[in-house]
Amino acid sequence: MNKEPVLFLAIVKEGMASRLLKRAKQAGASGGTIIRAYGTVQSNLLRSLGLQGAEREIFLTIVPKEKEADIHAHLEDALKLKKKGTGVLFSFDVSSYLGNQNHSYLFNEADQENKDQLLVTIVQRDLADQVVDAARDEGAKGATILHGRGSGAHEKSTIFSIQIEPEKEIVWMVLPANKIKQVTDNISETMKITEPGHGLIFSLPISSVSGLIGQGKKA
Repeated sequence: MNKEPVLFLAIVKEGMASRLLKRAKQAGASGGTIIRAYGTVQSNLLRSLGLQGAEREIFLTIVPKEKEADIHAHLEDALKLKKKGTGVLFSFDVSSYLGNQNHSYLFNEADQENKDQLLVTIVQRDLADQVVDAARDEGAKGATILHGRGSGAHEKSTIFSIQIEPEKEIVWMVLPANKIKQVTDNISETMKITEPGHGLIFSLPISSVSGLIGQGKKA
């Protein structure tokens, strides 16, 4: 990729994320990840996102910048977003992305103005602890692990000709910009991320962060 890739995030009613995955692939996405969610806290934010009081799914996919408008149109149509309560769709520029050898965008510290980064790694179930260990070997302080399910071009298990989406684990960690490359490289080498179907890593710039040991700054 010559330009920063784009992360799409959609929050939808339970059962709709697989439809989004299909439409995203039709528009050129190589795959995606689905995370189940449930909103319980009384919150205007959760209410506005459609997450309060019912099961929801969070859909994630990363695409080349030049496909952003086309994929956004496909997902918007699939969600029928003009109808109230059908879901919400966001897109974000990411600062790095590493999947298989044909899809990568390397982190450039000079472009990030020393901003902290959210580093996200998606791997097969039961492998998240290996990701955390690889990150700690390069100085990362801690991480959060989420469970999801995903489907990509190299991950197609079927039963009676019905495609089954394998379960995933998602590791989130906040790192200073000057540690992103070394942590990403070690995770990639340990988990063989560049091999088809072994997962992906991406990072997002953070505007402000509080509550982390040794950190607490704002942009």
